[in-house]
This record gives sequence, C-alpha cells and structure tokens, in this order.
Amino acid sequence: MSRTTLSKRLRLAGLSAMIIFGIITPSMLLIWQACTPLVVVQKLDLGTFVSSVDSSIQTTLGTVTVKGAISALRGQKMSIEVFNKIDGPQLCVDGDFQSCMPLASPWLGSLEHTPQAVTVTDFQRYGFCTGNVEAWFWTGVLLTLLYSVLAFLNESFP
Repeated sequence: MSRTTLSKRLRLAGLSAMIIFGIITPSMLLIWQACTPLVVVQKLDLGTFVSSVDSSIQTTLGTVTVKGAISALRGQKMSIEVFNKIDGPQLCVDGDFQSCMPLASPWLGSLEHTPQAVTVTDFQRYGFCTGNVEAWFWTGVLLTLLYSVLAFLNESFP
C-alpha cells in the first residue's frame, strides 16, 4: 500500500469517526431526549409557601434561595424537584413545572425517588442535559467541518 493511499484512508477514517462520535451520537441523544417526557425523578416536600424576599423563599419548613425570583399564593405546597432532562434541583410550586426556578447552590439534603423515576431515562443523572448534548453536537459539527477543510487543503496543496 502506498503512502498516499494510507494517508487517504487515515483521513477518511478520521472524518468517519468525527461524524459518528461528533454528529450522529449527540443527534441520536437529542432525538431520544425529545421523545422522552419531562418527569420528576426526585422530590422533597418543603411545606407551604409563606413569603419571598428577592431570591429567598420562605416556606413552613425553612428558607431556600433560588436563581431569580418566584412567587406563589400563601399556603401553596412547595417542593424541590429534580427532573430527568433539566440540570440540577429546582424549587417548584408542587405539580407546576412552569413555576420552577433553579436553586442558587447545590442541595445538600437527600431527595426521595419518585415512582416515575423507573419508567423514564434520567439524562440528568448521567450529565446528558439538553444544553450539554447540544454543545457536544455543535462542537462535533464545527470540528468535522474544520477537519474536512484541513483534509481538503492538505489534498489540494501537498
């Protein structure tokens, strides 16, 4: 086998690997995530809403700080929830996903697994949140494009 043929085969193998691991794999994960319903996989009851000042939320069981602000009616049930596709624990009005706000710091207490946790893939548990997989995909696209341009230039101007 000539040196030129080996070089072409190595370039083709490199490009194939970049397409498989940089574009196809994250694409399949994104499709899998899109087809998986958003489910609470861990939860902790925080009692009922009392008041909020800036980003500190007072409940009957304590105070929690969130990134941003949250408002609720006095007496509404509050909980810390971890979802299968969203990174990190969220403070939510119990049962209302639209009300959720991420906690300002990591939660150190324990959370109880929900019955739905065994019925869906917990992407968050493995670090495959939507933002991470999208970044992986676009990095793969960029690197594959860059690799293709460099391979073309190397072929055109030996």
